[in-house]
Amino acid sequence: MARSAGTSEVGQIARVSSGIKGLDDMLYGGFPEGTQNLLMGDSGSGKTLLAFQIIYNNARIGIPCTFITLDQTRQDLLKNVAAAFPLLRDVNTLVQKGVINIYEKEIDAEIRDRSIITVLINEIINETKANDSKLLAIDSLSLFRALIENDRAFTRMINFIAEKLHDVGTTSVITIEAPPNDVPKVPGLFEESMFDGILRLRNVPRGDMIAHVGSIIKLRYSKFKSSQYNVEITPAGIVMGRDQPDTERRISL
Repeated sequence: MARSAGTSEVGQIARVSSGIKGLDDMLYGGFPEGTQNLLMGDSGSGKTLLAFQIIYNNARIGIPCTFITLDQTRQDLLKNVAAAFPLLRDVNTLVQKGVINIYEKEIDAEIRDRSIITVLINEIINETKANDSKLLAIDSLSLFRALIENDRAFTRMINFIAEKLHDVGTTSVITIEAPPNDVPKVPGLFEESMFDGILRLRNVPRGDMIAHVGSIIKLRYSKFKSSQYNVEITPAGIVMGRDQPDTERRISL
């Protein structure tokens, strides 16, 4: 199968590069193609910006991508990206050309019926297919958690999303806010089995400052480096780098 410009191969695994050197180092070149990856992070740790940066890096080399925004409007998303990354001056051009397809979906009522979820997921799938997107970002599952009536219903919904995206074959990065430190996990979210890969962002106190760090917790079908990497939001985009020796993890099955 022919590879797109944003993929690389290690052995027999085709990968979708994030375009962020430190992150690709951790991923041995990128996300395994066709996998569903959870980007879990503390509030304010840069989840949305990192997800958008990955989309942007692929779009700027001609790979069609879709960004589904559930937490904010399309206009607000672009405004926030422009404020954080003022040197990325071609974002609006890529959006206008349709290489980056931004789909805004407002959800303001409790989700109690599977049919509502089915309609929503079909909309997401259709938007992904509209420009033959090779990479999809959804921001964020946190909204679903707030609107769905119980843990069991939330679990069913996330399983349904993951299954549908696997069927389409698009590589995806899906964000969710991490629970407080005294809560072990998001209620109803069994990320170990639901997602192929998990990237964790944390806010870490360093003196009088709060630093952002990222690590890979899981990556199905591939080895990965589990060391913490510093995450810095710069005017030209997100930069990630390690401040300690890498630790290689075995393949997650």
